[in-house]
Amino acid sequence: MFTEDCVKKNQDGTIQVELTNVISPFSVDAMPPDVENYIEFKVDGKPTPVDQKKKLKLILNDKSVFTIDNAKTFEGTVVPIGGNVKVIFPSEVKQGEEHEFEITIKTNNPIVLTFKRTVK
Repeated sequence: MFTEDCVKKNQDGTIQVELTNVISPFSVDAMPPDVENYIEFKVDGKPTPVDQKKKLKLILNDKSVFTIDNAKTFEGTVVPIGGNVKVIFPSEVKQGEEHEFEITIKTNNPIVLTFKRTVK
């Protein structure tokens, strides 16, 4: 799911976390109107501030780009086994540093993904 080089620092000050779906296809059935409250990112246990979460981008299979503003268009999307998702958001982490990352999707059955990686 998370390769050793899955966290990269971008020149614009954001980080990119790339994951590959290796478990089973999952679909996005509905998006709440306040989607930023249903997604949480933590770096070393510290949540990303709400104003920075609004700058979040999801890129699915290197072609579909989703933001907080167009999140409703993500409804009905299926991420197949082998599907690639890139999550891009602002962060102060620096290249070469190791950090613990946590992504939480707050659904009825929350999905919590935690991993430690060196930023490339």
